[in-house]
Amino acid sequence: STYKLKLPPELAKRRIHPTFHVSRLRRHEGNDDNLFPHRESYTAYDFGEPKDVEWLVEEIMAHRWNKNTLQLLVRWQIGEAT
Repeated sequence: STYKLKLPPELAKRRIHPTFHVSRLRRHEGNDDNLFPHRESYTAYDFGEPKDVEWLVEEIMAHRWNKNTLQLLVRWQIGEAT
């Protein structure tokens, strides 16, 4: 089973796919201020990049799995690789 989520505009602009398998989703549990006072609530992920900057990929040079996370080595058009 899959669910299609309504993503915030910031994520939709970055072409994040909105459909997720049920095994990847968890129920949201709000903060209990009695148990954890002054704990900050999570907010939408801030990519921290200026809105007018685009990063273009020159080449995906390598990939590997680190536990359940796919890691990519990317060469950007500006010349550096991360």
